Amino acid sequence: MQAATRVFAGELMHQGSAVVEDGAGAMVRTPSGARCGRVFLVGACTEVREQSGRIEARIADPTGAFVITAYRDQPVVYDRLRGITPPAFVAATCAVRVRPASPAPAFSLVPESVAPASRDSRDLWVLVTAEHTLDRLEAVARRAPAPPDFVAGLAAMVRAALETVQPAGVAPAAVDPRQMILAILGTASGPRGMPVDALVEAGLRCGLAEEAVRRIVDELRAEGDCYAPTTGYLKLL
Repeated sequence: MQAATRVFAGELMHQGSAVVEDGAGAMVRTPSGARCGRVFLVGACTEVREQSGRIEARIADPTGAFVITAYRDQPVVYDRLRGITPPAFVAATCAVRVRPASPAPAFSLVPESVAPASRDSRDLWVLVTAEHTLDRLEAVARRAPAPPDFVAGLAAMVRAALETVQPAGVAPAAVDPRQMILAILGTASGPRGMPVDALVEAGLRCGLAEEAVRRIVDELRAEGDCYAPTTGYLKLL
């Protein structure tokens, strides 16, 4: 089995990625030269959506977002994704499924395994992925001169990702409870909005008191940032 590649979302989803063929079958080659038949990623799951026999999860890293898709014939992974309540850190190993008939390079990420993760494991993934990306850039430069804009763009992406890593021994920065509730509403709401009880539960999992969540909800409604489309639901304007 091919080893899983570590690559940032901003590079894998880059327009410069291309489908290539080798002895292991079709895979995606990224601008820095990563050959991706399988990928390992760690990030913040910001959305889970189930429809038509499949379930999709959006997993964000500091450079962009991966969308992974599981199907009902994968009951373990399917149920694991269904059980995630965003926002939550997760780790996933995914097969890269190429759709060669598409006019442009197109692929999907199908999870082989999904597990809960932490901020620390996300930060470690960023550090290792940044190192791998820079190693690939150096290899590209040794083979042939790379366009300055190309190198600068990927280097800037890596630098921005590294800036999100929490230094060892430093306590996490305080989170504004109001911004946390707005973020949950923005990522977990459906077409009808989000049930207030579900919002309260999400706030509790993030360390907020129920009274604080309900007070913030009342303030947001009073200030016109959100409204109740129907009884028991809340939706951003």
